Amino acid sequence: MTGGRADAGRLGTDILKLAVRFADLWAVDPHQMADEIYAPSIHMESMAGPTVIDGIGMLHELEDRLAALIPGHRHELVRVLVAPPAAFLETTVVGPATGEYAQAALWWLVGDPAGPGSLSQVADEIGWFQWAHRNTDSVASRGTVPPGDRRCRGGADWYERLVTEAAAALGADAAAAARRYLSADVVATHVGHAEVHGLDAVLDVVRRFSAASPRWRIEVSRVIGDDAVVAVLFNLGNGRTQTRGTLVATLDAVDAVESVRLYLDWDRFAADGQAPDTGDGHPDPGH
Repeated sequence: MTGGRADAGRLGTDILKLAVRFADLWAVDPHQMADEIYAPSIHMESMAGPTVIDGIGMLHELEDRLAALIPGHRHELVRVLVAPPAAFLETTVVGPATGEYAQAALWWLVGDPAGPGSLSQVADEIGWFQWAHRNTDSVASRGTVPPGDRRCRGGADWYERLVTEAAAALGADAAAAARRYLSADVVATHVGHAEVHGLDAVLDVVRRFSAASPRWRIEVSRVIGDDAVVAVLFNLGNGRTQTRGTLVATLDAVDAVESVRLYLDWDRFAADGQAPDTGDGHPDPGH
């Protein structure tokens, strides 16, 4: 391994260590976590709302608010995908005092190490976390997370091409794209809300969403793939409103999508009367 590949390999290892350290420290001392994991100039944005953090001081203030909201809280890693200098994390946030669970998704951009022997730090984060959608059932909160098959599909360009083609197909005819890319027994999870099983059920949701918001468009921002799993950060708009979300897909043995995990704020569309009923039986509370 030479040059850039060796450097990327070392940074990838650093990022995996950073993710584990992040989860471990958050349960012990969130302020130590902030100082070790995040750069002093950290910039954070929320996918679902207007929250913006600029600088480590604001992050410490946020950690104080979270500690008051969820005493003794901790992160449990669900998965980590790495494509240096970027990473994607899915985690479960646990509130041990109340026995409640909520899901989080984080997109990291990691900077260079501060000095010899030190780990890299997160310079930019785009995150998803909604404690309002917590659940006392950890399995229901998390939803379906299929195992990976450890089969290499190709490099970053393979996943980029797959996502680019699928996004274009969705924009042209969402129902046709769903039939083309999803397996017959696909499981689709609106994380923290509802889960539907089977292609017919997913097609029903897609048709109702397309009918309610015929002008919606998706723009892909980032893609990270590893073996059977590909994560996509995207912008979704309908001409009146726009929001960011994340889709995590797991591929089966023939590379059809057998699982879709969606972190998305339907409220942005519901405000315009655009969001379909996805079966969770209740509206999202305000953020």
